[in-house]
Amino acid sequence: MIFVCAFLLAIDGDTLRCAEGPDVRIWGMNASELHATGGKQAKEALSTFNGAHAVCTQRQVGRSFGRIVASCEVNKVDLACFMIRAGYGREAIRFSRGYYREC
Repeated sequence: MIFVCAFLLAIDGDTLRCAEGPDVRIWGMNASELHATGGKQAKEALSTFNGAHAVCTQRQVGRSFGRIVASCEVNKVDLACFMIRAGYGREAIRFSRGYYREC
C-alpha cells in the first residue's frame, strides 16, 4: 500500500509522525534511540525533512507498538538511504536483505 505522510515530523532517527494516521517506522534501517549516544543527532538529521510530504510504501506492521513499517521518500530521496549514507543509521539487514548496501 502506498500512502502520503503529510506534515512529517521526526520522532526519533527512524520514526515519523504523520498529520493523519499512525506513526511510521522507517523500513530497513535502525538509528540510535534518543537516550543513547547519537540518538539526538539522528533525530536532528531526520528532522531536516520536517514539514515535507513523504511518499511511503507500507512493508509490514511492526510487532512492537503496532506502527506501520514503510519505506519513505521525500522528493525522491529515500529516507533510510539518506540516514545510512549520512552515518546516522545502520541497515537492518535482517529485514532489508541488503537492499541498502549501495548506501
